[in-house]
Amino acid sequence: MTRQPRTQLGFSLVAAIFLLVVLAGLGIYMVTISTVQQQTLSYTFLSARAYQAARSGIEWGTYRVINDSDCSSFPHTIDFSDDSLTGFQTKLNCSVVEHQEKNHKFNIYNLIATSETDTASFGTLDYVSREIKVTITDAVP
Repeated sequence: MTRQPRTQLGFSLVAAIFLLVVLAGLGIYMVTISTVQQQTLSYTFLSARAYQAARSGIEWGTYRVINDSDCSSFPHTIDFSDDSLTGFQTKLNCSVVEHQEKNHKFNIYNLIATSETDTASFGTLDYVSREIKVTITDAVP
């Protein structure tokens, strides 16, 4: 009885290691995709809050301009420390231009609200900023 040489000795070990490496790579890829999705959702939420803070500032500024008929209370800063918008600060600026058409004089008010996170600085990952511009006039049709 003669023994035949085994030429495929160790092939299953190579296949198992290859399969293990491929599955580990897929697992790392899935974890990375999940992390990126979570960060994107977090940044979207921060962006929406910054927009709402800027919109709140515009609404406050519009109310002040309509009631005061001037930009005397500007520039103004709103700090949302005891609100659902905690962590954001809105800066309001107003400029007024007097305009005349025929015999009718009226004012054009330009409001700019810039909202940004007050916990992070520009260039960091958690920094978010939104700006809204509104034009108001006291012209009577």
